[in-house]
Amino acid sequence: MTFWLNIAGMSVSISTKGSFRINKKLRSFSCQEKNVEDLGVTIHSCDAIWVPEKAVKLDNSLFYYKSNLADGDISFYLWDTFQKQAIYQLKVNQEWNKAQMIYQKEQDIRYALTGPLGEILFRNALLRHSGLVIHAAAIEWEGKGILFSAASGTGKTTQAQLWEKYQGAKILNADRPAVRLWDQGVKVYGSPWNGSSKKYKNSNQPLRAIILLEQGKENKIQRLDYKEAISRLMPRCFLPYFEPELMEIALKHLETLIMRIPIYLLRCRPDKEAVELVYQWVK
Repeated sequence: MTFWLNIAGMSVSISTKGSFRINKKLRSFSCQEKNVEDLGVTIHSCDAIWVPEKAVKLDNSLFYYKSNLADGDISFYLWDTFQKQAIYQLKVNQEWNKAQMIYQKEQDIRYALTGPLGEILFRNALLRHSGLVIHAAAIEWEGKGILFSAASGTGKTTQAQLWEKYQGAKILNADRPAVRLWDQGVKVYGSPWNGSSKKYKNSNQPLRAIILLEQGKENKIQRLDYKEAISRLMPRCFLPYFEPELMEIALKHLETLIMRIPIYLLRCRPDKEAVELVYQWVK
């Protein structure tokens, strides 16, 4: 059984020998079978998942391991802190176009696909297709895409909702949109990975601007030069620090993005005036 998805313009196949139903999030990105496969994912279960001793602990529930063999395959392991064992494994090749999702039989594989391992697979495969995933709230408005990016709790979702209220915008993704660099321009895409937010959409728009947010007592906006933009935007991107080759690719994409798209710093309150101020710069 094979399911086909189109996520941020990437053609993704998900194949399994057993019964499997994709969940609502992934169904929103279903498409017809494609001749070109950008990413192929196979799924299978096992009785137990072994984590190599030399695996690197990235956080309390995630391990990373790169094989020393000629193929150089990379694996990520999702650790259950209560059961004290790995319950999911993601194994990918060096090109990030072939992957295996392995899960313990009693686990729900759909969580692996729409949870942390699926997100890791998507955002790093996207790097091979001139794309980045940014911690931001993305809206579509009058045929344009706008990103509001900031540290968690600063107000990016609030600003996106204000644009919904006062400008009739729609939210593409409230936490993890994707951008891709095309010859004809830069596009922003919704994705099925959206953090704790439930807002996502299978759509895309030409990217008009990136707005970096800071809370302030009054509303002020300024366009950032290259040096300021890269120092402020880089921490908001999901970057592959674990893999030097991929990191180099990601940084090139980030540099190109900043050269092609205006980046603004908005110090703001959560009010209509902040919307009107940004509107004057992006209309």
